[in-house]
Amino acid sequence: MLVWLGTIAMVLSGLSCRRQAAHAVTLQWHASEGAQHYNIYRSSQPGMRGEKIGTSTEPFYRDSGVSGGTTYYYTVTAVNAGKESGSSNEIKAVVPP
Repeated sequence: MLVWLGTIAMVLSGLSCRRQAAHAVTLQWHASEGAQHYNIYRSSQPGMRGEKIGTSTEPFYRDSGVSGGTTYYYTVTAVNAGKESGSSNEIKAVVPP
């Protein structure tokens, strides 16, 4: 499954989701110039930012803390000099049982 999204506050673009394993979700996006790292957020409800599940210095993240048969919603932000961008568009990932 591959889904492309729009931009994060004109800083981050191209968020996608690709299932690599039965119980893992891999997120990818276009690098944001000047970003020191990215914060990744996951929610079980659409339209909610959810909890921060990790950070990445590269424009990808593998979430292996997912349960089979569950739907998750992800957003990503870019961080530079301690300031966080707005959230990306939300992406939905359905993890198979």
